[in-house]
Amino acid sequence: MQWAVDLAIERAADAVTIGGDLFELEHVTSDTAAFASRQLGRLSCPVLIAAGNHDHASRASPYRTIDWPPNVSLALEPKPTRVDLGELVLWAAGYAGREMDPGVMRTFDIPQDDLKRNILVLHGVDLSTVSPDLRWGGLGLRAEEVRAIGFDHVLLGHIHQGQVGELMSWPGSPMPLDAGESSGGHGALWVEVDDDGLRVEAVAAGLIGYEIASVDVSEVTDSTQMETHLRQALEPLQAADKLVTCRLWGRRR
Repeated sequence: MQWAVDLAIERAADAVTIGGDLFELEHVTSDTAAFASRQLGRLSCPVLIAAGNHDHASRASPYRTIDWPPNVSLALEPKPTRVDLGELVLWAAGYAGREMDPGVMRTFDIPQDDLKRNILVLHGVDLSTVSPDLRWGGLGLRAEEVRAIGFDHVLLGHIHQGQVGELMSWPGSPMPLDAGESSGGHGALWVEVDDDGLRVEAVAAGLIGYEIASVDVSEVTDSTQMETHLRQALEPLQAADKLVTCRLWGRRR
């Protein structure tokens, strides 16, 4: 999160958006919430956060129980939250529980003669990019519905491997949560809007890497010897800034 705030300050962003799952509600501590609030308070621009399915706005949520900086707007209910930036309007809706009624999309009302650009910030998925078997209890969006409402682009949360699309984009988690997520985008999205249109650029965070170490344990007799084998396997990886999966193999008596 500090990396993302630094990026916004460095590039003089006009606004920052967060598409949900900023934290895991069951595991977030007051220390984590205070850190998030302090980081966002470093920004002079507006910040819009749409609560997701894992950080939904329950009564115990930090969204409701701590003081957020005055530049932060919170979308905590399944109804439109609007932040007007002049030539651009940011819209959002949040999760009050673990699921969101797809009917929330019908609550957005953009005037057909509106000359401003309109961007939606939401925790969900572009249904054209996921398996029809995906069942995660969240909101799925279809391009025809998004266009009919009048949105120029949608900035999504939820999917950990980021992607830039023609109508819907998501940054992915700034860091892969495990080696299986190391592909795809991980970082932030930089959005530019002007008279010529809207452009979305993926900005990779590159904060951590993943490696796999394979260790033969066939001849290992005790834990101290195991530690020696692991150290020998890890040393050439220079793994100080990496997370390493150690695969142990071999047949022991």
